[in-house]
Amino acid sequence: ALTHEAISDVAAPNVLTTKTITNDGGALIGYNNLLTSASISGDSSTPADALTPNTYQRWYPTATTVTAKFQLSVLADVDFIGIAGHNLTGVSVLIQTAVTVGGALTDVDTIVPTDNRAIMLNFDTRNIIEIALTMTLSASNEIAVVSCGEALQMPRSVYGGHSPMSLSQDTTFHDSTSEGGNILGRTIIRQGLDGQFKWQFLDDLWYRSTFQPFV
Repeated sequence: ALTHEAISDVAAPNVLTTKTITNDGGALIGYNNLLTSASISGDSSTPADALTPNTYQRWYPTATTVTAKFQLSVLADVDFIGIAGHNLTGVSVLIQTAVTVGGALTDVDTIVPTDNRAIMLNFDTRNIIEIALTMTLSASNEIAVVSCGEALQMPRSVYGGHSPMSLSQDTTFHDSTSEGGNILGRTIIRQGLDGQFKWQFLDDLWYRSTFQPFV
């Protein structure tokens, strides 16, 4: 038998809490670089050159084995470290963090890039003020950009029709031809990757508060 429950008998919640958005299949966008300064010992190079978004301005280490440290302005939560514009193929890179400037270092990971594409290393959130990169390099190695911060987590996955950037090469050629139309040679003007990402049904309040600063 079913007994009807009177509306007045149903308790109403007196405390409402919001659930943190998590989506294992959602994109992580590491756009907000919190690093503000850098230092290095036993090397005449300036790793701070890797803190600007201008990829023409690069950090050229001169020592064989270096440990460069990059600082945040204040203690902050971070969960990604990015390295771009580099030629570190085959170089072992030890990545560590510290809760005080110059303090004890805690390992995050050791990576060995298999190509020179941009690196984005994601890890569980840490409250830190400094990261350290230790590498054994050659005279030809360089790094254009080092970044660290808390990634923007997309609450929804990318919908169908997406082409991964790693499979979307974009190469611009210039062909030299004779007056008779014969190809005399070909020069690569620029080469890179091209991709688009599209999301639908994003919550409007979340978009204004979280995604709009990225836009």
